[in-house]
Amino acid sequence: MIGGWRLLIAAGLLVLGGLGGGGTSAWLGPAPEDPTAATETPDRSGAPGASAASELGETAAEPAPPPAWQRFGVAIEPKDDHLRIAVIVTELGLDAQTTATAIDQLPAGITLSFSPHANKLGDWIARARDDGHEVMLDLPMEADAFASADPGPRALHSSLSPAENLERLRWIVERGEGYVGLATIQRTPIATLPEQMQPLLDELQALGLAYVHSSEQEDSVVAELARKLGLPHAMNLRDLDSDDASAAVIEARLAQLERLALTEGRALGMARPLPNTLAALSQWASELPVRGFQLVPVSAVVHTPAAQGGDTQSAVSQ
Repeated sequence: MIGGWRLLIAAGLLVLGGLGGGGTSAWLGPAPEDPTAATETPDRSGAPGASAASELGETAAEPAPPPAWQRFGVAIEPKDDHLRIAVIVTELGLDAQTTATAIDQLPAGITLSFSPHANKLGDWIARARDDGHEVMLDLPMEADAFASADPGPRALHSSLSPAENLERLRWIVERGEGYVGLATIQRTPIATLPEQMQPLLDELQALGLAYVHSSEQEDSVVAELARKLGLPHAMNLRDLDSDDASAAVIEARLAQLERLALTEGRALGMARPLPNTLAALSQWASELPVRGFQLVPVSAVVHTPAAQGGDTQSAVSQ
C-alpha cells in the first residue's frame, strides 16, 4: 500500500488502507435513503393538474355561486303541514298606477312579473323586491290562433329562425336584473316546436333562470325538454281571470287552484293586474293559511329535474 489513506469504492467494496498495514474490506449495501426527503404521494383524484396544484400549495377553487333563480329568490319558512300555492301576476310595468297598486296591495308571497317593455323597469323591479316580492319577466311569444292578445314588439315567433328568436330572448333577459326567471303568459305555437324551444331553454339553463309555461297546451314539448336539461320549471295550472271576469268568477278559479294543490301536492296560477283580480287575491291570501295552504313565491314550487329524468321539487327556504 502507498502511504496515507486511500479510499477505493468499486463494485460495492470499500477498501481502506493504513500506513504500512493490511487492508480490510466490507460490503456496505445500497446508499441509504435520506429520511428528510419528502415522500411523493401519487395523485388519484383524476383531476387534471391536481398534483401540480398540491405541490404549489394551492387551495381548492371557490364553489360556484347559486343560480339566479335561487340567488334572487325570496326565502320562506317551510310549513310541512301546509300545501304550497304560488300565484304570478303578469303584465306589470306598462301602466304606472296599476303597477304601483299591485306592488302595494298584494301580499309579498305573490310573485310579480314585469313586461320587458316597461318604462323604468329596473326601478319597478327594485321597488317590488324591496316590498318582499319575488320577481319574474314576461316572455312575449306569438299567440296561438285562439288568443287575441298582441304579444308586442320583439316577441318570439315561429316564423323566425331559431337563431333570430334566440337573439330576441337575449334582448329580453338583458332588460333587467334581480329576477328569478321568465314566464310565458299565453299559449304559443313555438311551444310545440322542439327545434325552436331547445336553444331557448338551453340559454335559460346557462343563465340560471327558471321558466314558467302553460300546462293547458297538451302538444307542448317544454316539460319534456326541461326535464332532460334539468331546467328549473313550473307549469301554470290555472288562469285566474279574464278581461270581463267578475269577483265571483275569480274566487271560483282560486278555489279550483286549491283543489289542484290537493291533488298535485302544489299548484301555480297566473293572473293579471285587473281591479277585480287584485281585490280578490288580497282577500283570498289572507284566508289561505286556515285552510291548510301556504302562499309561496314561484321559486318554492319549481321542478328541478335530475339528468336521469327524475323530478324533484326545490324550494328556497331558510
